Amino acid sequence: MSTNTGLSYEAYEIIKNKILSFEIIPGAIISDYILSQEIEMSRTPIREALVKLEQDGLVGHLKNSKKLIVSELSIIDIKEIYELRMAIECKAADIIYQNGGLIKKDIIRIKKISKDFEKCVLNNNIIDNFEKDDALHLIFLEIAGNKRLVEAFNRIKMQTKRVRFLTIYSPLYYQNTILEHNKIIDYYISSNIEKIKLSITEHLENSIENYKNILNGVSLNILLSNMSLIQKNNKLNNKKVEEINK
Repeated sequence: MSTNTGLSYEAYEIIKNKILSFEIIPGAIISDYILSQEIEMSRTPIREALVKLEQDGLVGHLKNSKKLIVSELSIIDIKEIYELRMAIECKAADIIYQNGGLIKKDIIRIKKISKDFEKCVLNNNIIDNFEKDDALHLIFLEIAGNKRLVEAFNRIKMQTKRVRFLTIYSPLYYQNTILEHNKIIDYYISSNIEKIKLSITEHLENSIENYKNILNGVSLNILLSNMSLIQKNNKLNNKKVEEINK
């Protein structure tokens, strides 16, 4: 993304959000021409943005073809993403424990993020909810002080975000998440390393089971198509509101 850096970044953010919110569903063929028409931008920054999105794992090439598609999403993909998170977050717990555990300043920061997350859940603020959830998991990696763990977490963060949008079909899921987060935090404060790692593993395994239940409850293709329609309808409604308010 060396040329048209500003436009490339803008294109990247727009296309990324279309993918994460399922406006463009997994398996859909991506056309730089169509995107350039929709975004009203030349094809060069669009292509540069797609290169970055491929590096992020959100798009890839269709088998035996030069065509780009949005990366598929299956329960196997979800399981692999969350198993990687288990390894990363349990390792961070080991490092924190070996370094003497949390200090008072860490606990204050963690509890503040946890409280913000709870507010988002109670107010049904989905997007901020995702951000606070990420922030809470990330802070333990930052406290561990291992940059490679942080980098690994950030690399899969966008794929995790895409998966999280499925929780629109499981609205009570995050009520349980609050309790699971609090359990992890309590075990960190008491420096019980075995229970910390067990509670992290249970929390992320529960996430996998929740997504399995969602996907088993309805055909994945139908579910994703519905989500795509929801996003497109929301955009149309927002556009109408903007026109009315002009």
